[in-house]
Amino acid sequence: MNPDTEVLTMGEVITAINELTKGDAVIVTDVGQHQMVACRYAEYNSSKSNITSGGLGTMGFALPAAIGASYGAPDRTVIAIIGDGGIQMTIQELGTIMQFKPNCKDHYP
Repeated sequence: MNPDTEVLTMGEVITAINELTKGDAVIVTDVGQHQMVACRYAEYNSSKSNITSGGLGTMGFALPAAIGASYGAPDRTVIAIIGDGGIQMTIQELGTIMQFKPNCKDHYP
């Protein structure tokens, strides 16, 4: 159950991702509060669907990990949930995505 507020919450964003992907996506999280929210609210229909550093990684983990996951599971959509610090650390990887076109989506909360 998501909190009932006037503004969009991180839990509601993850719930929307669940509805759009029907729980079939691979969700990769960067380091931060969004990592905990994604682990709490994301729904998975199969194993190997939650890629996270488990709190032991650094900002910037998610985007390169999502690119790798897209090659490891080419038939599945990969969604990277990244904060502002993490995207600043790996912005150059957007060039890799444009060049090689892996099946991964980015979401910046």
